[in-house]
Amino acid sequence: DYYDHGAVDRSYIKNELAVYDQRWPSRKYTLGDSVRVRRMGNNTLATIRVNFEVANNEHNRTASGRTDDTFGLAKRGDSLEIVSIKEARVRRPWRHRRRPPSFPAAVGRTIHHVFRSIFH
Repeated sequence: DYYDHGAVDRSYIKNELAVYDQRWPSRKYTLGDSVRVRRMGNNTLATIRVNFEVANNEHNRTASGRTDDTFGLAKRGDSLEIVSIKEARVRRPWRHRRRPPSFPAAVGRTIHHVFRSIFH
């Protein structure tokens, strides 16, 4: 499985990576300190936390955050092969998130200001 796309071939993965490279030409990744490894039948699952910062300066876009990436590994001869990749975005706990602005109050203040400027 490739992220949430299910089973795909190599050409699909190459195309996805090319599109991602165009969307985010500037990328920085930092791996977490620990890897969680567990056996699942004949395969091994390895999960690691990844901090990322991506940017597209041409379009003035940036994104950053953390993910837990899980790689499915299968033994092929004397080596391991990646047979699946899954990613889960790690969100900040609710108490640490920034609160969105109070849009109804902001709209009310704006409308009040517009009416005052028209009628005064």
